[in-house]
Amino acid sequence: MRIRRSASLSLLALVAIPWAGALVVGGMWVLEVGGQSLGLSPPQRVAGGIAGIAAGSLVFTYCLADRLYPLAARGVVWSAEILSCVSVLIGLGVLMASWAAGSPAP
Repeated sequence: MRIRRSASLSLLALVAIPWAGALVVGGMWVLEVGGQSLGLSPPQRVAGGIAGIAAGSLVFTYCLADRLYPLAARGVVWSAEILSCVSVLIGLGVLMASWAAGSPAP
């Protein structure tokens, strides 16, 4: 059984858009108010928020934008995906390093 491309893209969009949206909204929540209620220090809030926002951008770009616009310039697409991926890794690295160092809560 083969699924038509339009049905496959629709199903992917139904999954990827809420997933990416949840990551972005979660990252903004941690960045603004949620990090304080979680007991994170200001550097941890910034790192966690940026990592969440970048993860949402990466999911949207990789899962949806690449499929909807297959003829987009590869250099632009790759630079956006690499920038998002590096931002996620740096944010998670800062979080892990600060937790390992025992960063004090606010």
